[in-house]
Amino acid sequence: MATTMKTSVHLRHGDKTFRLLSAEVKLSDGSLYVSLVRAGNTDSAMTATLSVGSLSVSSPTMAQKGFRLSYHPSGRINFHHISGGPIFMEPLFHITRPEPLIDISVPDVTRLDVASRIGPDDAVVDVLGGRLTFTVVIAPWDIPLSNFPVLWAWSWRPLFSLWLLESPLPPEPLVKNLPEHFHYIPRPHGLFESQPVGQENALVAFHQALHGVKSDILYAPNGEGICRLVFVVPMRIAPRVELCLRDLGLRAEITEVTTTEVRYRVRDPKNRIVKDARTATDIAHLVRDAEL
Repeated sequence: MATTMKTSVHLRHGDKTFRLLSAEVKLSDGSLYVSLVRAGNTDSAMTATLSVGSLSVSSPTMAQKGFRLSYHPSGRINFHHISGGPIFMEPLFHITRPEPLIDISVPDVTRLDVASRIGPDDAVVDVLGGRLTFTVVIAPWDIPLSNFPVLWAWSWRPLFSLWLLESPLPPEPLVKNLPEHFHYIPRPHGLFESQPVGQENALVAFHQALHGVKSDILYAPNGEGICRLVFVVPMRIAPRVELCLRDLGLRAEITEVTTTEVRYRVRDPKNRIVKDARTATDIAHLVRDAEL
């Protein structure tokens, strides 16, 4: 199972390093988030439409710089801060082949923000000056990279890999008419016309694929002492839950119940929150009651 929830890829030119992309998986909703973050807003954001060699461009508007895409376990992809989508791809827990998600074209590496910090799990890629164009691709986590022009890969085993590929320049009319702009070209169409898996079933399947089991999945307490139990199958309605720990001196305090999970924290006889993983997850009795 992957342990790194977040990573970034930076571009190095000369003695300076610039931040390009960040990627993060959030277990709370089982989704992948990919972002190109630039500080501030721009007053010249435009939507360009290319057809048969001609280019039509919308009037400039104010917008946040950069973009964000969210790839949900159901296969739904949303694009944020740019036009496009949603599109529907393979569920995030069942990626079977490489698929491009978005093209990114940067007018020059120096137009990116300087990286203030490079984390231990981040990657740094050396580049030349001038316009740079990349494609973000999702692929199976174990596919060989030798046949692809991969500049960077983040393997989030056992579910998927995220790749950054070197790509040709965008269409000539786009570069010619908007030479100083960042170009973000999201994938226009998905593999499916609609969402292939329901949200609740997808969330459960994501956690089961991540751990390689077909059962309830219990997560240790987080920083706030909240434990999380993901059900083996979604319930029809949020159930009433009765949960007792093996240590009878401890009390399980239910904090949230949905059709797919229950969250709880454990308190000792002095009402202090227990964060010890073994103690807090040692369940002796669990009942889920969901009436028709």
